[in-house]
Amino acid sequence: IHKATIIPRGGALGMVQPIAENDKVSQTYEYIRSDMIICMGGRAAEEIFNGLNKVTTGAISDIQQATHLATQAIKLGGLSKKLGMVAYTSLNGSYGDDFRLSDETKRKIDEEIKTWIDEAYAEAKKIITKFKKETEAIAQALVEFETLSGDEIKQIVAGKKITRVKLNTPTLMKSSLPITKQEEKIQENPVRKPKKSGAKPAKKTTKK
Repeated sequence: IHKATIIPRGGALGMVQPIAENDKVSQTYEYIRSDMIICMGGRAAEEIFNGLNKVTTGAISDIQQATHLATQAIKLGGLSKKLGMVAYTSLNGSYGDDFRLSDETKRKIDEEIKTWIDEAYAEAKKIITKFKKETEAIAQALVEFETLSGDEIKQIVAGKKITRVKLNTPTLMKSSLPITKQEEKIQENPVRKPKKSGAKPAKKTTKK
């Protein structure tokens, strides 16, 4: 993880940004299933901490991403053990896509996609339940700092408190996150308070 934030961006209420990897064309079965578990983490946490009746629609994009991963792996990548190494769709739709599939095949594909998502969700709940204390600590730190770096998240999971050095401006705090050029200038040339003069002010005289 590069960083996690609860600052809204676009239609997202927050985001977890992974560390950028080299251009990756192919992905392993294990990587895709793990990525789906990550996608299910937000909804799983809502259910565990707030209860099933208090879950929200905040995980819409995560559910869409998990569904996309499963669909591509099953229909195009041939990674389903149940459906085998068959391309049920194409990258550009030249095969005629779902129109050439029987109703029975479509049903099996839908069931397999749902199975993958249900399994990812169950595993996400299992992980969050096991590390509930650490999850709460990360949530509290996000409420306090709004954005956490990957190193800071590791410190919290390890049971350590993160420390940030306050700068001379109340809105800027030093951390392991990348800083802007404006922040660099403030760090290099901090604002100094003017020294108080030792001279006493002259007394006003009034004419009698």
